[in-house]
Amino acid sequence: MKKAKKSLKNTILKTITAIDALVCVYYACWLDADSWTPLVIVSVTMGWLILFGIANNWFDDNDFREDADK
Repeated sequence: MKKAKKSLKNTILKTITAIDALVCVYYACWLDADSWTPLVIVSVTMGWLILFGIANNWFDDNDFREDADK
């Protein structure tokens, strides 16, 4: 039961992140608009993507460092 619950949670989080990335790209195209709304939306969505990436070790360079030591 716990494995199914964890799998469902991960699926939901990945779906939210994919939608967030699409929203970020869409509103990034509107950054030159006269409104502050696209800037705020892109800032919030980038914040989510960065925090989600940090939580999932997307920015970890351990593989690169291990290759350099050899």
